[in-house]
Amino acid sequence: MKHNFGAGPCILPKEVFEEASRAVIDFNGTGLSILEISHRSKEFEEVIAETESLVRELLNVPAGYSVLFLQGGASQQFAMVPMNLLPEGGFASYLDTGVWATKAAKEAKKSARLILLHHPVIKIIPTFQRISLSLRIQAIFIILLTIPFMVLKFFINQIHRFLQ
Repeated sequence: MKHNFGAGPCILPKEVFEEASRAVIDFNGTGLSILEISHRSKEFEEVIAETESLVRELLNVPAGYSVLFLQGGASQQFAMVPMNLLPEGGFASYLDTGVWATKAAKEAKKSARLILLHHPVIKIIPTFQRISLSLRIQAIFIILLTIPFMVLKFFINQIHRFLQ
């Protein structure tokens, strides 16, 4: 078995490729490829609904929060998120957890007011106090970029704790 520990693509089980290849030829018996059906079709809306449900389950996203599916790579999102989600005069909170988060905050500063909640040299406990402060003063959103899933899950659980 081969392993890929690089950023980006990962090695998928053979079954995933088999199901994907069937969907490319004939998606769910529609006679059309998943690449050919409209993004507004009932069939594709079902794909999005299932995907959102799985994201909510995996990350424990509460019903009162939106899950967004946006096109573009990570660097494009660094600019798109604050430009599209922040109202005039609003601000966002960024958890600076490393290289990618630093890049995101740098890009966002071009069009948004930010509160930097964490930097790798700051201890984690004060970070959560800053998150709590940011939430109390109504940040429009919080950006968290992290590679290890367990770190992401830890931060999400802490944020949920402060929201209650």
